[in-house]
Amino acid sequence: MAKVDVTVSIVNFRTFDLTSACIKSVLSRTRGIACEVIVVDNHSADGSAEKLSRLFKSRITLITNSHDVGFAAANNQALNLARGKYFVMLNSDTRLLNNAFQILAAFMDRNSDCAVSGPALFNPDGTCQKSYSNFKTPFQRALWEIAPALQSLRLMKNQSAEIPLVLPAHPIPVDRPRGVCFFVRGSFVDRVGKLDEGFFMYDEEVDWAYRFQKAGYKNYFVPDAEILHHGGASSRNPILAQIHTLSDYRYYQKHYGLYASLLIRAFALGASFLWLVVFTKHLLLNQKSRLSSSLSRIRSSLGHALIFSPLINWQSLKRGT
Repeated sequence: MAKVDVTVSIVNFRTFDLTSACIKSVLSRTRGIACEVIVVDNHSADGSAEKLSRLFKSRITLITNSHDVGFAAANNQALNLARGKYFVMLNSDTRLLNNAFQILAAFMDRNSDCAVSGPALFNPDGTCQKSYSNFKTPFQRALWEIAPALQSLRLMKNQSAEIPLVLPAHPIPVDRPRGVCFFVRGSFVDRVGKLDEGFFMYDEEVDWAYRFQKAGYKNYFVPDAEILHHGGASSRNPILAQIHTLSDYRYYQKHYGLYASLLIRAFALGASFLWLVVFTKHLLLNQKSRLSSSLSRIRSSLGHALIFSPLINWQSLKRGT
């Protein structure tokens, strides 16, 4: 059996057009290394799995699930079949802009302590996306819940004003590359473990990066590797936002204890009261155009504070269905 350098895992859920474009870019852009593509269809039930099979035939390995098992579990299915030295979790809404996987593999070949690397991400208009991040402490995550309300009441300065993203000229160590393209050294997985399937969707790569770093390995951002990422859909979908919040609570409780998730909930509850103050101010000043926005913020903050995973039917929330 031929040697494989990189195994690419792509999870498809009713995104045939995006997934097929992603696969085509992987097959056309990847040179100088042997690459296998494993596509996991999470019960799309829209014919996309069949269309992908007909279009790419033996150029991909297709796994079809009878139900949506979640993003982490789907990638673990691909990981179980992976033959590559490196394993890549690649979002279906991406396209390679250059020979990104060869660049990442070459970097990791030169840096034997690197567990995870990630590329530079770009919007369809060519502007930079945030490509890596630090691990947030429980207090930082809690502050994220309440900061917009404090800023709206002019009790806190907005520190996230439009600051242009500037790519570093060389690879740099980071806490975690974004999960959009998560390039992992396969041999380290045996020591750290696979993705935690308790994360249905979101934060699974944060948890993985944290575990790699805790085990003494390093994670890097490699700017020469370039990938286009469409993205944005999850931020506009309230159901996916709920799932993301639950995943956050699970992550913080797992790594910091129960107090961490309770702290975040407390700040979210505080934010709902502050947004009520903002709503009242708009009502008294007859600023009708702003009432809907502040009311939405109240609901969102209350939702973050009061949502509990035992009360949530994951399968009914999956992917907004």
